[in-house]
Amino acid sequence: MIAYLRGKVKYIYSRSVVLDVGGVGYEVFCSKNVLQSVAIGQEAELLVSTEVREDAIQLFGFKTAVEKQAFSLLKGVKGVGPSTALTIISTIESKELFKHIASNNISSLSSLKGIGRKRAERIIVELRDKVKELSEGAVLASPSLTFNSVADDAVNTLLALGFSRKEAVSAVEAALKARKEGDTSDVGEIAREALRYV
Repeated sequence: MIAYLRGKVKYIYSRSVVLDVGGVGYEVFCSKNVLQSVAIGQEAELLVSTEVREDAIQLFGFKTAVEKQAFSLLKGVKGVGPSTALTIISTIESKELFKHIASNNISSLSSLKGIGRKRAERIIVELRDKVKELSEGAVLASPSLTFNSVADDAVNTLLALGFSRKEAVSAVEAALKARKEGDTSDVGEIAREALRYV
């Protein structure tokens, strides 16, 4: 199971990129955010979700752990699947998507490309509790850590390193408390300090 790829961008297509990793070309399907952030000839690092079907193995790539998490949740909803999930996260920030689901915002979800009202209702029914579980004591619910904060990026950095969300949030909160009040501007420093608490 491929979970991460780093290599030089060889080709860029409308929905995918080809990464040259040690002389092997991997086609990775990506959201618009990823496609707009890469360039041919430059190195790219992607978190990867491997989807195995009877007739093919497909790779889906993401820049952040939050985007990958949104994709993983969406593709598990009946009637959605990987392709539609990718379309959805290409039209809305994953953090905003989670907020709409947690707040039962059917109208906002149904207006997104690839959803519609019935699918929006199903997404909320199937994912609302899961999204709320993710947010408990974490970035979405914590008064000190908001989805728009640098702390959120530090949490995502720890998630990408393999720590659980609970461990990541707890460590980042501890790191923030140890810093001077208001001194939260450097994601790298916060993430490094947080590693001392996991």
